[in-house]
Amino acid sequence: MTRLRVVMAALLLGLAGCGGDSSGDDDGGGGGGGGNNPPPRDLRPNVTGSYASTGTIQAVALGQTQSMDVQDTVHIQAAESSVSSLSIRSETLSCDRDLSATMTGETTFSVGQGSCEIARVQDGKNCVVKLSVASGQGSRAAPGPLRLSLQGDFSTTCFLFPVSGQFTLDVTGTR
Repeated sequence: MTRLRVVMAALLLGLAGCGGDSSGDDDGGGGGGGGNNPPPRDLRPNVTGSYASTGTIQAVALGQTQSMDVQDTVHIQAAESSVSSLSIRSETLSCDRDLSATMTGETTFSVGQGSCEIARVQDGKNCVVKLSVASGQGSRAAPGPLRLSLQGDFSTTCFLFPVSGQFTLDVTGTR
C-alpha cells in the first residue's frame, strides 16, 4: 500500500499535462475544397487561458485503486497548425512537448495521445515514472470553469520490480 502511495505521489508531480506526439495531420479546417463553404470559425478563445485547477487522480496498480487530490495550473493555448488546434501544458511538469488537442465544438475539445517521463530521486535512488496519455477531453461553458479529463497508462522503475497500471485524471479550473 505504501509503494502505491509513492507511485501516486510521483504521478501527481507531473500528470496534468505531459508531453505528446503531435503526429496528427488533421488541419481541423473542414470545408477546404472550394464551393460556398465559409472559412472555419476560430473557437479556441472559448477555452484558451491559464486555469488554477484542482481535482483527483485515480491510479490502478497491483490490483489496488488509489485516489489522491491534485492541484495544478493548466495552460491552454492556440496552436499554430490550424484554427482548431490547441496546446495543453501543466506547471507541475515540464515535458519535451505539450499535449495536443483539437476543438470538437464551441466549447469542447479532445486531447490527443502523448507521453513523458518524470525523473526524480527517491530514497537515494534514481526513479523514473513513464506516463502515456491515451485520450482525454475537456470543456469550458462560458463563463464556467474548465473541465479536463485524461486517461492512460503509467509505469515506474521506482521499486525493486517494475510497477504499471492505469490512471484517470479529472480536474476543474478557473481562469
